[in-house]
Amino acid sequence: MRTLLLFLACSLFLPASASAALPLAVCETTIGLYVAESPSEYEDAFLDAPAGGLHTVYLVCGEPQTDDGTAISTLGGFECELTISGGWSFQSVVLPPNVLDLDTNVEAFYCSGLLPVSGDFVTLATMSLLNYSPTKGWVWIAPYGPAPSIPGHMAITDAENGFDLAEAAPSSGDYERPVFGINQGAEKEDQTWSGVKVLFQ
Repeated sequence: MRTLLLFLACSLFLPASASAALPLAVCETTIGLYVAESPSEYEDAFLDAPAGGLHTVYLVCGEPQTDDGTAISTLGGFECELTISGGWSFQSVVLPPNVLDLDTNVEAFYCSGLLPVSGDFVTLATMSLLNYSPTKGWVWIAPYGPAPSIPGHMAITDAENGFDLAEAAPSSGDYERPVFGINQGAEKEDQTWSGVKVLFQ
């Protein structure tokens, strides 16, 4: 049912000649949270906020590809969920123009719309993190809700290829590993982050 809903949402942006199918695709695409819209080093997956407060971060898809390794130039939608710890919370989400989120939960994304890829990255959302004390925190990313379009995985769609579904992976390399750290200090060098480090080698 959710696959159908994602297709119906995406079809709002389909040209009349576009295919009505959403075939499954598997790719190397990653989604993560960063302090920069074009992350260039694994430290971009960390926020130092010694006084707490409100901070801007970016939900970013890196190198979106189809199942055959062809670069996607325009995303047609995406779905994922975030979980945050340490007393931090997501206060607001700003989506790119013409992107619609069918889920009203600030930590869940079930989005359709046209998102052009610039270079290797596309910003999916601009988010504000808030805490009134400088505590440590982690952010994890996961497939959307109880019935994701691709069971067990996050998903994106290719707007220029019939809105085909493509599998997306967490930037940390594993759903059990956090994709973003807050006030972690020496934990930046923890081997848990090997998956993130590999992205920037």
